Amino acid sequence: MTLLTDLAAWFDDVKAEFILNFIDKNRWRMLLTGLGNTLLIAFLACLIGIVLGVVVAIVRTTWDNAGSSMRKGPARLAFAFFNRLCLIYTTIIRGTPMVIQLLIMYYIIFATSDNGVMVATLAFGINSGAYVSEIFRSGIMSIDKGQMEAGRSLGLNYLKTMWFVIPFERDLRCRLCGRERSDLRGQPHPRRHLFAVHAADRGGDHLSDSGHVPHPHGEQAGKEAASG
Repeated sequence: MTLLTDLAAWFDDVKAEFILNFIDKNRWRMLLTGLGNTLLIAFLACLIGIVLGVVVAIVRTTWDNAGSSMRKGPARLAFAFFNRLCLIYTTIIRGTPMVIQLLIMYYIIFATSDNGVMVATLAFGINSGAYVSEIFRSGIMSIDKGQMEAGRSLGLNYLKTMWFVIPFERDLRCRLCGRERSDLRGQPHPRRHLFAVHAADRGGDHLSDSGHVPHPHGEQAGKEAASG
């Protein structure tokens, strides 16, 4: 009887707490509103972080690759200024706690605003942009320069080289998922095979147009190597 009495008392306490926290004064609506605001802030902050991170990564990567070779002038000074600004932004945001950034945004920068969702979205978006920029920048800087030079030597522009020659999307996907690139280095990329076949066809057409006839022994050796 004592056990049943204790269980009944425990269920009564749980029921009372549930009614107090969810039923009385329609408190369940407050929890539902908080859940909606949380999802909205997370979604918008993610979008802001991606856009801001891509812009910062492009500025810093371009300066690291071509800043030293730029001619002196207003354009180079402006680019150096924005690169330094992006560097300060990523250093400060990544080096300070998120709670401090929220307090500064809400009580100092937007002290006159009552829109807490907007302030939280901007704070989390700016914080996310600093980390996303370093993720994208590390992915771009890790690509071997020889891959870019190989694509440009075949007449491809920058975008086509990044799409066909360099496995850009795979590298960034591995970094965003936290996987090691070493696990995929030994696996062939399908676009590389397609691009190699296309380049070989173009080279063969060029040799045919120029009247070059392959040596029979070389052709036979190539067939034996392919069959082996």
